[in-house]
Amino acid sequence: MTEELVPRAGWTVICEIEQALANITKKQLANAQNYEIIVTDILESKNTINYDVVNALHQAVNKYHGRLLLVSNLPYSIACPTMINLITTPGIIADAMYVTIQKEVAQRMTAKPNSDDYGAISILMAVTEKQNF
Repeated sequence: MTEELVPRAGWTVICEIEQALANITKKQLANAQNYEIIVTDILESKNTINYDVVNALHQAVNKYHGRLLLVSNLPYSIACPTMINLITTPGIIADAMYVTIQKEVAQRMTAKPNSDDYGAISILMAVTEKQNF
């Protein structure tokens, strides 16, 4: 996915937790100049997006003044806390977010009140959707 996005973007901030995968990404993007790869966990803690990632996003927005699109393939174990943090962290105001997540996470994100999957992420997604329309 990254290999297809980078040539179309003004600037790309890539967050990869595994050094080996970061090295593969660098090889695949050997001819590209418009990206920064940060080898870290996207979450500093359960309730905080990694400072280096937030800082890189702020710098990119300030330098390029374009739209901020967040694209990610989120692992099941961090999908909900990552989405909650991306939505609530001050200064990360994305024009759009495109994520791949497991079906169970999507069900929690879109759950209606009084359903078994309804919870904090359901409420946050509903409120965010209403604010954006």
